[in-house]
Parts: sequence; C-alpha cells; structure tokens
Amino acid sequence: MLNSRNLLSALAVLPLLAACSSGDAPATPDSGDVDAPAAEEVPAASATAPEAAPAAAGTTEAAPEIAKAETAAASSEPARIDGITNKRLTFAKGTSGATVEGAIAGYETIDYLLNVKKGQAMNISLGTKHTATYFNLLEPGETDVAIFNGSMGENMFEGVAQKSGDYRIRVYMMRSAARRDEKADYRLEANVS
Repeated sequence: MLNSRNLLSALAVLPLLAACSSGDAPATPDSGDVDAPAAEEVPAASATAPEAAPAAAGTTEAAPEIAKAETAAASSEPARIDGITNKRLTFAKGTSGATVEGAIAGYETIDYLLNVKKGQAMNISLGTKHTATYFNLLEPGETDVAIFNGSMGENMFEGVAQKSGDYRIRVYMMRSAARRDEKADYRLEANVS
C-alpha cells in the first residue's frame, strides 16, 4: 500500500522519467564539483512568515515589494548546499508576500527559503519567458523530493503548509537548456496567509 510520502516520491520521479525519454532532464550541478563551499545553515530567526491578519474593511492589501535577490539573502555570502545557492525570502513589514526578480544561467540552481507555519496558505508563482525554467517546492528538511514540480504544468502552486519550517522554492533550468548555457530572467512571487 502506498503512503503519501511514497506517492509523492513516485510523483517526483515521473518528470525525470519523461525528461529522460525526451532527452530533457532537469539540470543538476556536477557531482564532481569539489570547489563548492561546505553547506552552511541560513539563520531562520528573522524569516518567519507573518501571521494572517484580517484586512480592514474597505482597504486593499499593499502590493508586495520587489526585492533584489541579494537583499533576500540572510548574509552577504549566501550558503551553498550541494552546489545550490540558498537565499532567504523575507517580507517587508506589514506585508504577507515577497517578489524577487532574478536570473539563472546554465546549471545554476537557487533555493529560496520561505519560513511557513503549519496550516498557513501558500501561493507561489514563477514568471519567465524561458520555456525550460521551472520551480519545485520542497517541504522543511527535504533536499530532494518535491511536493510540487512546476515542469508538470503551470509554474504556480497553491496549497496549505503541512509542516512548519523552511520550505525550499527551487528555481532551475532543464538540462537541455542548461547544457547550452542558456540564461533565464524570472520573477518569483510568494504569498503566505
């Protein structure tokens, strides 16, 4: 009998199998990259998503601020784990979302860390003109198995957090495009309520 974790694992493998048959697998950093710095933990203390607060009658919620990718990092030198750059998504005071504009090239992969409490609603989307750039969503503590894979359809996730902690929003390029060292500009939006 399949439990939900096994089912999620099986679903995460499907795009890889499909990509292998088409020669278009997700890009991954070279496993032989010995120059990558050791993994560091990104402090989570200041990154907790805000509690949902009811909007005042007759008001509209402020649009999320556009942040530079560098300002979303927890330090001036973001942590690298297995060749993946980690950047902390933070919300401006009084907002429940953040927008980051960035770019990746080739095999570059970025994990945006979003601290969410169990039961909070998440709405995440990635806008890009590049047709081989996607995002996956990984639960806290997970490094490989995604609960959402953008390459399977739209680059948009809506759901409720099943765990508290840092969710990883992994922005990457499919291997066929990464191999050609293509570049992709993107706009990542994350809202939590």
